[in-house]
Amino acid sequence: MGNRLVWLQQAYDDLSALHEYISADNGRAADAYVEDIFAACERLREFPRSGRPYNSVYRALVVRNHLVFYRFDEIEEQIVIVAVLHGHRNIAALFPDE
Repeated sequence: MGNRLVWLQQAYDDLSALHEYISADNGRAADAYVEDIFAACERLREFPRSGRPYNSVYRALVVRNHLVFYRFDEIEEQIVIVAVLHGHRNIAALFPDE
């Protein structure tokens, strides 16, 4: 099964807001978009380094127009999903180098 996948509340909140935004125009599209993000994160269980390094703490996985920020704890064998953000946001302001 691979590594354990842990979602922080902020990441769930980000997905909820994303789903709500897309649902205003198309509910099925919103469901599909969020499912794509969940599926990509599930693949991290087997391939935890598949996202590109963002800084010394976080990695970023590109899914459509969004970046999924996560950290991989090799000792604990877990991936922690921290945030899901649109790629056009000022990411550097949100994730300063640790």
